Amino acid sequence: RRPKACIRPIRFRCPPRPANHRWHGHRCRNRGTAEPRNRDTRDLAAAISYLFRHATVLGVGTQGYSLWGSSAGARMAAAIGSHGVASFGGDDLPKPSAVVMAYTGHSEYSVNEPPTFVVVGEQDGIAPPSVMEKRVAALRKTGTEVEFHRYSGLGHGFGPGTGTSAQGWIERAVRFWEKSTRPSTREPAVGDAIARRGAFSTKQRTPR
Repeated sequence: RRPKACIRPIRFRCPPRPANHRWHGHRCRNRGTAEPRNRDTRDLAAAISYLFRHATVLGVGTQGYSLWGSSAGARMAAAIGSHGVASFGGDDLPKPSAVVMAYTGHSEYSVNEPPTFVVVGEQDGIAPPSVMEKRVAALRKTGTEVEFHRYSGLGHGFGPGTGTSAQGWIERAVRFWEKSTRPSTREPAVGDAIARRGAFSTKQRTPR
């Protein structure tokens, strides 16, 4: 039968927000100093590494996995998609077969990006659609497969979009992921580890 996606939560820490700071891109500017904001992404890399190491015990497959994230979580998923798990202190693992990003101002990219699915609300004042569109255009110039959706009447944080113009975007993202996974790398599996707002996805075989 046709594999289907499922979700299993895994929690990890995000850095606390000091009272005297402001966020700017990937850096936290605090009293005139710039501190890389990578601790949360390192946690996601550690979670992915854990799942790979303990895949047999957990009953999950690791081939053809995807990373999902919204807002700050989308930055984390995209960063690992660009640079790999090992770049953030994790194991030397393959990049995700696809990255799914929802409403984020993340603009960095590499020349070797995984297929990327992007959604944003037209009225998002935190992650303006124009910012996401610039990254989408840059990815397409590198030859990356991208699917982009801009939803009317929505701002930041529309979640699954139930009852809105974005309803069904998660199902569309799953289809994009399935299309992006080459047959040679598909492995029926259980799992989708969501690290707060970041996500690690694999596939589950429907019982016969």
